[in-house]
Amino acid sequence: MKFKLNKTDFYKSKPFTVFEINNFCSDDLYLNLKKDFPNKSYFTDNIKPSSKDIFTCQDPEFKKFLKKSSSWNYFYENIKSENFIKSAYFFSLIPSLKSRGLKALKIWTLKKPKSMIKKLFFREVEILFNFSRITKNKKVMPHTDATSKLFSMIYYFANDNWTEKEDGNTNFWDIKQNFSKWLNWKNLHIKDENYNDFINDNYIWHKSIFTKNKMVGFIKSDRSWHSVDNINLKEGSAREVLNIFIKRVD
Repeated sequence: MKFKLNKTDFYKSKPFTVFEINNFCSDDLYLNLKKDFPNKSYFTDNIKPSSKDIFTCQDPEFKKFLKKSSSWNYFYENIKSENFIKSAYFFSLIPSLKSRGLKALKIWTLKKPKSMIKKLFFREVEILFNFSRITKNKKVMPHTDATSKLFSMIYYFANDNWTEKEDGNTNFWDIKQNFSKWLNWKNLHIKDENYNDFINDNYIWHKSIFTKNKMVGFIKSDRSWHSVDNINLKEGSAREVLNIFIKRVD
């Protein structure tokens, strides 16, 4: 698995870089991943309406989960590889330079640089898997992602009968007025009490439609606002995605 610019189905670099890749995996692999997507028992329920339920690779149950699914183990090992990291680094280099400056030139590696010389040219990173379930009347409020996240990906696992009415799309926002007020490198989350203020000064410049086997990604910046609206779901249904983050190791 590698990233190539000419393989994207959507790519925009302004106001910040967002891309989409349809049919990210082969049909067979995707169907097996979908079939083995972690069930509700793996997730920690979050009672807040503006929060999603999460199961991460840092959870003690994650290794057990991989042992039960050869498809997810295969996928995880491919993503967590130097080849994948290298392709993601070169794919994101120009937008990373725009948002982080010359320090973005450091080459990503999963290995800790052992010498001072290597530390000048290489940056240790880690891969984080976050499985996400958003159920009826839950949403994700606008935010820009943590400063440690260098590259953010959202892999959609929509059901075959998912409809436009159910939504589940990812909204990407741009600033239309009071520009400096909404620059948000530190990733302060919008709350219910200031949401109306936010939507008055910002607008949705791209809506990534929630469809099966689609990979959506963006590069963290001080204006990489994104969110998910309330979902119109039946009881027992959920919007299921895998968030993949490439994070720096401090």
